[in-house]
Amino acid sequence: MIFLEKPFAETDVILRRGGNINMSEIALYEFCCQEFEMLQRFYANLECNFVKHPDGFFFLVPTGDILTTKILSRACINVGQILAMLARDPEITRTSGRIEINQVLKTIDTMVPREIQKAIYSPNTRESNTDRSIGDEVRKALRQLVYLRFIRFVAGSEAIVLAESINRFTEVARYDNEIEETKKIILQSTRGVSFITGEINSTDPEEDNGEN
Repeated sequence: MIFLEKPFAETDVILRRGGNINMSEIALYEFCCQEFEMLQRFYANLECNFVKHPDGFFFLVPTGDILTTKILSRACINVGQILAMLARDPEITRTSGRIEINQVLKTIDTMVPREIQKAIYSPNTRESNTDRSIGDEVRKALRQLVYLRFIRFVAGSEAIVLAESINRFTEVARYDNEIEETKKIILQSTRGVSFITGEINSTDPEEDNGEN
């Protein structure tokens, strides 16, 4: 029975916290492919759809209230949008999705107007501390994206590698965070990652808050 196997336990923990199973996680990815129909039936009993995205990765979409839902902060969504955009850059593609964190910070500084940066990353900080506060919030958002397996840190460096699941943020950018109802469910995963903006605290794994 698959529910007694270690790959199921590892997969279930990731999915319930809102994470993605990417193709780079070979053992878990193969397990999801092989047991897809069984997993669909299992998660249906938890009022969730077990989904395989067209880009290949797996995640859960809650359809009921059995599993709680976590809301991503505005900072996390904004960083995700920036990374989804960078994922299409030929230079990034040539490096297999590797990006220096400093490049992420520079891209945000270049592309996001200063007043919007302050509103998203540093709404209650004095001007003299704004730059440091923005940097801290971006790194906090990156940790959350790692926790949910949209990206991973490169050991021994100040760099990240994008997973294919980062493309879920492309839809958010396309609709400028005002996603039509028919699209919203596609942009959710269990325990949720709900791609909703608002004045909500970041769901940092160290804090584990923001549940509904």
